[in-house]
Amino acid sequence: MNRFLAGFLAATLLNLALSAQEATPARKIDLAVVGASVSAGFGSDYDLAEALEIALGAEARITDEADSALFLDVQGRGANMLAAAAKAKPELVIAIDYLFWFASGPKDLDTRKKDLTSALDGLAGLRIPVVVGSVPDMRHASPLMLPKRNRIPEDEIAPLNAWLGEEIARRQGLRLIPVAAWMESIDRGERLPAFDHIGLVEVDRKKLLARDGLHLSRAGLAVATCLLLDDLSRHELVDRGIDPSLEVMEKRLAEQDFEIKVSVFAGDETVPAGRLRFDLPEPAAMRDAGLSLTELLKLRELRRYSRPLAFDGGHTVTIGPLPLAARKLKIRVRAERDPGEISAWAEIDLGKPAEDTRLELEPCPALKLKILQGPEALALPGALITVPEELRTRGTRLKGLSGQGPGHATTDERGFAVLDGVGPDVRRLVILPPGGKEVEATIEREGEVQILHIDVVAPEEAAR
Repeated sequence: MNRFLAGFLAATLLNLALSAQEATPARKIDLAVVGASVSAGFGSDYDLAEALEIALGAEARITDEADSALFLDVQGRGANMLAAAAKAKPELVIAIDYLFWFASGPKDLDTRKKDLTSALDGLAGLRIPVVVGSVPDMRHASPLMLPKRNRIPEDEIAPLNAWLGEEIARRQGLRLIPVAAWMESIDRGERLPAFDHIGLVEVDRKKLLARDGLHLSRAGLAVATCLLLDDLSRHELVDRGIDPSLEVMEKRLAEQDFEIKVSVFAGDETVPAGRLRFDLPEPAAMRDAGLSLTELLKLRELRRYSRPLAFDGGHTVTIGPLPLAARKLKIRVRAERDPGEISAWAEIDLGKPAEDTRLELEPCPALKLKILQGPEALALPGALITVPEELRTRGTRLKGLSGQGPGHATTDERGFAVLDGVGPDVRRLVILPPGGKEVEATIEREGEVQILHIDVVAPEEAAR
């Protein structure tokens, strides 16, 4: 009986222990990311903090203090980001590209070491474990992004990183991540044991770096995240059970994108077949929506998005994959019969996509324009009317039915002009009177009548 009771109690206690273990949530790890534009996600669809959050899921709380503009003021901005990171009280700070701009610039080796010493003292002063990346050789970067005068000479890279390793070893709490070795192997297309650990099959520089040769592509960010997690796991700075495989990371990144199905209808039979394109709001409106610089850069890729469009009782178009940042905006969609020539517009709220969203395109008919000086018509025969340059870059162009070529129109002898393809976002035009100075004009729509009144901002200039 006693043996039975003892066995029963032992089994009960074991079950309770297992139940308690299952009920105990996994311990979250608090991380902070500091660094420059690579950590901030310039050139890739996600920044490093987002990638780590995707990889670690609910296991991590991540504070993102990376700054794409660190190069403008490494001392001031660097100190500010470290102070902000310290306030979050993380267990570990990730600084894979924090040192890059401290080391770069038109200076000699001794000055580079002096500036790097300042950076290392700042990191060590956090009194928090920090993993810091070595300084890579980026001589293959585009000179537009990294001018030759700002590059570290090739013969200084090895001695600088050797010195850096010694300096980091002398400071408690800092540990070096071999970013320079990773980049050198990628440049040469060579394999490292670390690449095999994460399952990187093909070492292709063109796929792993952005087009500017300085930043990471989306694929490169996935590789960097896995290499980082593999290194942290091997040194027991994060849970050794975390899977740093590249295949899993790429799959998780792909799951962050979204698609929506849209049934596109022509609101008018004058809308022809063509192509569907996005037109983003003004930068100020996107900033007002709370978008970060990284998210703005992601959404800029939507300008290149294009899909064939045809109308046969409604045409279903799948839009995507789109970055999650797009859900914060209402985005105008335009139809083009020819590149740059707008035929119709519609607005879609990507933040509230239904299973099947109906998108009815509003045609942009030819519009008759007349120039006003106050309430009176101002006859400016032969005046050239064009769209301001900044609106042209957003794809808002005109086709002048009474003029020559796309993008402008010429007024007739009465001072009238007919324009086609005027999108609803166009509120200003430019008028160039014969022999006169170029002036801007504002546009106002007069009720239901398709007439635009252009009120000359400086009529005395236009009258010359």
